[in-house]
Amino acid sequence: MSNQEVRARLEKLKAEYPNQVTIIRSASEVDPFMRKVGSNMKNLDMKGPFNNEDPELLSTLENALASGKEVAIQAVGAQQILLLILTPTKVGGCFIATAAYGSPIAPDVVLLSEFRDDVLLRSTLGPTLVSLYYFFSPPLASIVAYHDSFRRLARLILIRPILPLVKIWTRRKAAQASEYLTQFEEGL
Repeated sequence: MSNQEVRARLEKLKAEYPNQVTIIRSASEVDPFMRKVGSNMKNLDMKGPFNNEDPELLSTLENALASGKEVAIQAVGAQQILLLILTPTKVGGCFIATAAYGSPIAPDVVLLSEFRDDVLLRSTLGPTLVSLYYFFSPPLASIVAYHDSFRRLARLILIRPILPLVKIWTRRKAAQASEYLTQFEEGL
């Protein structure tokens, strides 16, 4: 596919998804997109750089847009394009963790929700595991929520064992975001 064909397809996608596509042509256009991202750096994924004629560029872009993500398209030099893909924040409860901590905004509940959204739902088996969890957990969560001893037991047996793994993932994701920002600032 030629550069002109890629540009035409990019413009067509921008017209099809006007609220999801941002084309960054200068440093001043980066700021509005990054304001959208705000503190949700964990929801930002960088793909590329792609050669302008790389068919994977358009397929990656089309897949992101079709799944409801926002994409910033940025030129990197004369022949390459970088995609910044923002996944909208998902809403959904961690029933058992919420019941065990008594609040959906408890730090461990928020951490587990982010892990579900960013890791499990993006993996091969994750969506199946999450669906099973959503099927079986509400009755268990209702029992846990109304008994102090069950709340403590759920935290001890179900939540505490997986939190260290989730925290390792969080630190790794934060390090990647920091590295990306450093590279981005050096490129300006």
